[in-house]
Amino acid sequence: MTSRSSWGSVSVHLGADAMIRCCTYTDAAPILTLSSDGLSVAVTGAGGDAVSAVDVDNARLLLRAAQTFLAECERLHALASTADAAGPSAAAAAA
Repeated sequence: MTSRSSWGSVSVHLGADAMIRCCTYTDAAPILTLSSDGLSVAVTGAGGDAVSAVDVDNARLLLRAAQTFLAECERLHALASTADAAGPSAAAAAA
């Protein structure tokens, strides 16, 4: 069996209607899904039902990237909330 490489390109802008789930099975690889009315994305390993060391490594990288994404969203949301609470004059002075 030859090794498969990653492929594809996608840009997803998640809104309030986004559903993010991980489907798990007793004897098959998990499937991470992003979906909404106009979107369906499934992420799983290249080996089908078999989970390899590469799949575990990629899942760890995905987790780290998601943790960084969360931290940045929280940081920027807090900055925006602070600016909103300070009012328009404070936002203009900071610019």
